[in-house]
Amino acid sequence: MRSIFTFKKRGLFMLSFVVALLAGGGSSAMAAINQSFKGPEDGDVHEILTGLGWEVENGRWKFYGAGIYDYDNATANTDLITPKITASSNLQTLTITGYSGSDNVRLKAYISTDEKQTWTELEDLTEKIAATGWSAEDITTKEFSVEGDYYVKLECFYVFFTNFKSTDIYEIPNMAVYSDAYGSTATSGRTNDFGLVNAAPSYTYYVKNTERGVLTVEAEVTGGYTVSSSMLSLEAGQQQAITVTAPMGDSEGTLTITGKNGEEVIKTFTANFKGDVMDKEGKFFEDFVDDYRPVTSSDLPGWELDLSVTGSTDGFGRLMFYNSTLYEYANTNESKYAITPKLSVKGENEKFYFNVYKRNGSSDAMIIVSYSADKENWTSVKTFSSYNFSTSAQTFSFNGIPAGNYYVKFEICDVAIDWVYGFNFASEATVLDETVAAEGLTAGVQDVTLKYTAKAGWNTIALPFAVEDLSVFGADAKAYAFNGYADGNISFTPATALEAGKPYVLYVGEVAEANGNFEFQQVNVEATEAAEVAFGGATFKATYAPVAKGEMTDKYGITPDGHVKKGSSNASMKGFRGYFELPAAGARIVIDGQEVTAIEGIETKANTVETIYNLNGQQLTKPQRGINIINGRKVVVK
Repeated sequence: MRSIFTFKKRGLFMLSFVVALLAGGGSSAMAAINQSFKGPEDGDVHEILTGLGWEVENGRWKFYGAGIYDYDNATANTDLITPKITASSNLQTLTITGYSGSDNVRLKAYISTDEKQTWTELEDLTEKIAATGWSAEDITTKEFSVEGDYYVKLECFYVFFTNFKSTDIYEIPNMAVYSDAYGSTATSGRTNDFGLVNAAPSYTYYVKNTERGVLTVEAEVTGGYTVSSSMLSLEAGQQQAITVTAPMGDSEGTLTITGKNGEEVIKTFTANFKGDVMDKEGKFFEDFVDDYRPVTSSDLPGWELDLSVTGSTDGFGRLMFYNSTLYEYANTNESKYAITPKLSVKGENEKFYFNVYKRNGSSDAMIIVSYSADKENWTSVKTFSSYNFSTSAQTFSFNGIPAGNYYVKFEICDVAIDWVYGFNFASEATVLDETVAAEGLTAGVQDVTLKYTAKAGWNTIALPFAVEDLSVFGADAKAYAFNGYADGNISFTPATALEAGKPYVLYVGEVAEANGNFEFQQVNVEATEAAEVAFGGATFKATYAPVAKGEMTDKYGITPDGHVKKGSSNASMKGFRGYFELPAAGARIVIDGQEVTAIEGIETKANTVETIYNLNGQQLTKPQRGINIINGRKVVVK
């Protein structure tokens, strides 16, 4: 039977419902109950529920839409007693799905273990159901311990129920406690910042299984951190430690602890870590003298210090050693500077650290950090003001300095700094000289001084490191890579950069000011052996060493005016260049399909320019960019 109606009673208002048949279990004792209170709108709650083993006060309950309602004008409480429940474990909970729209609501739960002779209050649920308002919600009791059979009585007033469920929770572990190394309850998502430390730090968490079956715990870390145990198995009440240890260097990582009951995830905990473990073997590090006296120029070798005295002459007003720090205490807002030795910076993301605290009560405390390649032109990178500091030691860091070798200047006022750490000492640059064989070339990131003389016009070049910016050789420098040999054509294609070890043709219109002595900072020397490129029987060979007279016989080099010439017994070539080995004479240089030169013997007299014309037949005094007719031959000038 179906009926649709609107019902309003005692401040409770619900719209239309579709009547459904009651769903429930039998009347015998059950290990657990999961009862849905659905029935016909006009059905007799007493007859239907008592037939299912429930005890219902007749005339006081009514089916109402998707549940039952204590439907009576009396002010007395209405009781609802469950069928007999058999506990299969010691721990139980009850969940009642319902709501109330009345300020006078009352709801208490009682338990009887002696066939309903005596009742013991389990929990007053009045506040929980009052908080539901007009929305049906699950109201769960506290956990309770009971063995064998028991009954539950709900003492009700102005309530509406849709479901009642008892749950055995013996099989569900509960990760109730995460605590940290200090015994405090740990908060998921917290960050542990180790700051700047001189040994690998660790942090310990404790996981406890609170009085439930077996709990499986999995621990994972990221960012190079290590964990003492990646898998734990905890019995009821057991607690175990998980220790996370930081890696060497600057790092950030995450610890994730996942508790499982079988494959079911019970709870997940996360913690974040960051810090920098000092690598004192590879990094610049200064731990100042533990003393109380003015600093002298001999105390910090390699540093440049502002040791001028202002005010009194008792040591104050200048840089001092004070309890293992470098301290500036001037009684004025005048700052002093301390400049580090020259350091090597890998790039703007590399961090530099230092510890600092300010003088108690100071409002002038300040640190300005800047850098310079020559101690003359300084670029500010970071300013720390008084409000950044406290009177206890803190770790600060900065980055933003580009790759290269620089001095770092600290301008300090009313602060003490310590543990100045970061970057590396700048090593002597590797010298690659075009006139000397590069023997024992060492791979790795390093500064390089390249002694290479580029001529205005056409050159060859081969370097053991990559060059991304060709303008270092001149504002209009262009490179060309060998890519084919056929039908007498030596073909090249434009290259936007130089790969390590490979030979290229390099065109320079106007040579760079640094010509003959190029400085490269922090480049990766990766091709310690020169390479060669071959196509169609022709080979373009790189050489880092100069080729002596007599060794260029039958080899071909390029002259500045764009001619490829065959070497004679007197021909030689400087290092860090390339030469050709060709199967036949008379080949042509072609760039992007356009002929550039023809091959001539190096023993012939130097090419003398007699006439130069453009394609319009106009005579020129010197070649121009584009196609020129020089001595009756087409020449492309890039």
